[in-house]
Amino acid sequence: MDGSGNSKRPKLSGSEDSIAVIDRISTLPDSLLSHILSFLPTKYAVRTSILSTRWKYLWASITNLDFDDGTFVHYKLIEETDRKHTLFMLFVYRVLLLLKPHGMRKFRLKCKCVASHGNLHINDWISTAIDRGVEELDIKINSFYSPVLKDLLPLTLFNCNTLAVLKLDGRFKLNLSTPSVGLPSLKILHLHRVKYEDEECVRKLFRSCPVLEDLVIERYDEDGATTFNISSASLIRLKIYFAFHEQITRSVLQINTPALKYLDLKDTRSWRVSLTNMVSLVEANIDACIWSRLGDGDDDEQDDNLIIYDYILFKLLEGLSNAKFLSLSCNTMEALSFASQFVSPKFHNLIRLKVYFNNRSREWKPLSSLVANSVNLEELICR
Repeated sequence: MDGSGNSKRPKLSGSEDSIAVIDRISTLPDSLLSHILSFLPTKYAVRTSILSTRWKYLWASITNLDFDDGTFVHYKLIEETDRKHTLFMLFVYRVLLLLKPHGMRKFRLKCKCVASHGNLHINDWISTAIDRGVEELDIKINSFYSPVLKDLLPLTLFNCNTLAVLKLDGRFKLNLSTPSVGLPSLKILHLHRVKYEDEECVRKLFRSCPVLEDLVIERYDEDGATTFNISSASLIRLKIYFAFHEQITRSVLQINTPALKYLDLKDTRSWRVSLTNMVSLVEANIDACIWSRLGDGDDDEQDDNLIIYDYILFKLLEGLSNAKFLSLSCNTMEALSFASQFVSPKFHNLIRLKVYFNNRSREWKPLSSLVANSVNLEELICR
């Protein structure tokens, strides 16, 4: 700034000092531009067609599709809801028709009101993605109080050779009645609020995934499987959430996973949790309150229940005995405190133990046995 108080500013135009503006995006090849568009929500990728003749159908080469009816429908404007649902439905069909016939990497669909779209349309969209060789499928029906969604998922979904990631969020009714079920490439499976035809449906599903590595299960109410059996030779990461309602069920959770390294379990509803063959376990976070299964009865019945209860607790911890890092919630510690004669199994590999308390004195009782049987323990964290 000079003495007159005037500062020097760059001249934007009309002089030799002007800064040249270079359109670098237009110099990029079509393949790279379509790859960039694949990371946008599909609605906005399609909007680029108005930019120029070159861009008119450039979006048709994208490999990721991301549809969300929330970008079309404003649910506070009831009088416009049906019309905008129709616009959304037509938009999805138009995109699928104009999309170039190449491999599809990802298909994501989020709908808040499935009734307005209809099962048939959504079934068609998912079938088209499967026919295009989709690798990642993410479907969310974002209406908690929606009815059970039957016939929404095409049967071909469970015989898709290309599918590597499958995420379902909604009250889908899984029907695996086809003679053969196979998902040979599936490595990641997330199931939220899903319902099952029966217990065999659950077993059949996991048997059909020979290379499954990452599994997330969220169970919210009676889902058709009293015994929920997870048996997988390839599974590495497992997260289970079954704690939405407080009432106790007669559900039994069985897990048999010899390759499992990471377990995150929150289950306050199952009557029994059985963990077997966890020889590769590295880290486990456990929140279970089996103590509430004791029930009422006369003295002899209570004695019998306590014997069974002690056995169930011992087997639960024995299933975790190979872990190097173990975290036990306050619910779990309280459950252990109700054991008549709690004896911890040996934890030969345990390096770090983290336990949480509700500030009840009896919850400290099982800790001494846990520590005494963890001969290589280096770190104890109490909260």
